Amino acid sequence: PHTLLGTWVGDSIFRTDYSKRGKNNRYKEVYMEGLKSNDLEEYRIVISNHLNKTLDNLENVGYFDLIHKLNIELTYLIHFGFLPSKEDYNGCILFINAVKNHAMNMEEILKQINNLPSFYRRSMKYISGCRNPKTLIGKWIKNRGLSKENIFMEFIHNILGMAINWTNLSYYYILKHTQGIIPDIPNTKEMRMAYIYECFRFILPVRFTASNIKKPEEFGLKQGTNSTFVHDFKVYTQNPKYFGSDTENFNLLRMENHQKDTVSLKGKCPFSGFFESPQEAKVHC
Repeated sequence: PHTLLGTWVGDSIFRTDYSKRGKNNRYKEVYMEGLKSNDLEEYRIVISNHLNKTLDNLENVGYFDLIHKLNIELTYLIHFGFLPSKEDYNGCILFINAVKNHAMNMEEILKQINNLPSFYRRSMKYISGCRNPKTLIGKWIKNRGLSKENIFMEFIHNILGMAINWTNLSYYYILKHTQGIIPDIPNTKEMRMAYIYECFRFILPVRFTASNIKKPEEFGLKQGTNSTFVHDFKVYTQNPKYFGSDTENFNLLRMENHQKDTVSLKGKCPFSGFFESPQEAKVHC
């Protein structure tokens, strides 16, 4: 926001007000321009090189701290093409802690509020100076569909998606693979896709989500009560009705025919009550 009390200077593909997502969902279209197949191949090289360099020169560090640090570094490498400074890293940690503890610890929120102005200035400087066509932000700038403020908003969202969710995924994946609970990656493309789907189901990097209750009286609450419903995804990913027996174990064959379970959205958004994308939109919601 532009001020503490909140006039926003940037919009995002994640705005709940769909009119704020650009004409005909233009922001999502530009966002996806940096995630084409050839782009992903470039990012894989960046990830592989950094992992090899880090693991070849591994110091005595805690396992979780190492995974967390790696994913924050990869977030900056993919977006900007360089590693975060100590200030950048600490700023990300403050942001992550604020998101993680916001419902229980107001102190973390206050730290993030104090951190945000300097984090914003540094990030905007990086965005303004980014000309590397092999970086995610470089591709967004090249396509000229996002303002610098909008790019900052997407970068913030990607800290959540990469520095947090990638940490949750890679931490448990490496741990369970080392323990022999998750097998090696298969050789064929078809089985690799089944492997990826089963990894997400088994590890479940995003455990909870929440939504507002529009009709609280249906849950025994007074009409007009401001309440939130918390969804535990494990209830579904561990349900034998959907995934067969022994859902507590990793089973590669479980997802061998994952195509049959794919939902055809037909231009609708899966995260907004099947909101219809604008008629002229090139990408959905």
